[in-house]
Amino acid sequence: MNLAFVFVMAIVIAGCDSNFHEDESLMYARVENASKFSNVVEVKLMATGSCNNLGVELARSTWEGDGFKIVLPEEIDHKYLNTIMIEMQSTIAISNKSVKTMDVAFVGFDKDGIEVTRFSPFGTDKDGNTIDNIYYTYVDDDLAISGYTERMVTIIGTNDYTGPYEWNLTTIYSIEWEKGWNVWCSSSSWDESEATVLRKNSSSPIGNLKWRGDENH
Repeated sequence: MNLAFVFVMAIVIAGCDSNFHEDESLMYARVENASKFSNVVEVKLMATGSCNNLGVELARSTWEGDGFKIVLPEEIDHKYLNTIMIEMQSTIAISNKSVKTMDVAFVGFDKDGIEVTRFSPFGTDKDGNTIDNIYYTYVDDDLAISGYTERMVTIIGTNDYTGPYEWNLTTIYSIEWEKGWNVWCSSSSWDESEATVLRKNSSSPIGNLKWRGDENH
């Protein structure tokens, strides 16, 4: 079964592995199968997540053969930041509701300035399971989020997918961030017989963080 549930919240955790060096604002991403992205000349750190910051470039780096090094800006102009949005029917506890955030993407461009791919991290949890959905987010103050939300999700049928079409999604938050850049992960499991999805958003340490590009971009 091929299901795609995308529920991204604007948030991330501070330096959890060797991607961060002596200067924690410098991030080095060594990309798997880097030769497949030989047309990449430059990688830009781009804001994502809302209409007030789409297309905003925050930093850039040249491609170095097997990856890129990029300096994450220490502070981001508040006009580009977003207010945290949580669904109304929830048990969510937020330590500081005035905190603002920004999600980002690492975008590869060719010599003509055309976007050709996006790079994203993946890693393993404490049990050795692969985590694909890992995100970088900037927060302008310390923040903790706990609790859960519940909502119904509708899946549009295709020739390859014939149901169920209504799923109950429960999202559990276990987040603790410090002001600045953070990294967090989101993992999901689903029960087709019950049409339920359990999603966990967590800032638990992520081991063996690696990078890959989108070959189908």
